[in-house]
Amino acid sequence: MSVTPLVPVLPDSAGARRSSLKNSHYDVEPLPVVELVSSIPTRDPRWAYGVKRVDCNGRVSDRAIMSLLEWRPGMRLEAVRHGGAVRLRLANAGRLRVSAAGDLWLSASVRRMLGVSRGDQVMLAADTQTGSLTVLPLRVVDDMVNAWVDQAESKVVSS
Repeated sequence: MSVTPLVPVLPDSAGARRSSLKNSHYDVEPLPVVELVSSIPTRDPRWAYGVKRVDCNGRVSDRAIMSLLEWRPGMRLEAVRHGGAVRLRLANAGRLRVSAAGDLWLSASVRRMLGVSRGDQVMLAADTQTGSLTVLPLRVVDDMVNAWVDQAESKVVSS
């Protein structure tokens, strides 16, 4: 017994489509060609971000940020308050320190300045040019985004 292979018959897809469009009840126009943006804005490599939780001892763990800043266990840091955020930088006489495990340790006074407690999330913004780190509670980030959105929406309305 021999088996005869079945060969499918495929119509010319372009010709079939053209003829079906001609017989269609609708006038079909080809879709417009979208021009691609020639220069897509890139991120500023100066900044690196992370969002982490404050643990029950005031530690914030983000190995990537700490490595990028080259902060090692035992290094001393000073904290300077800027609005609702705190900027940390290396300082020999700093009262804060990088923990033995390489985590950022926020003292109770710094947590009070930020208005955060255990379990709260903070945004870490590492400035690779200055080697500093800004710690922002998410409510401050919310305020920043809300202000930007409000400004953007006011420009849309006025245009």
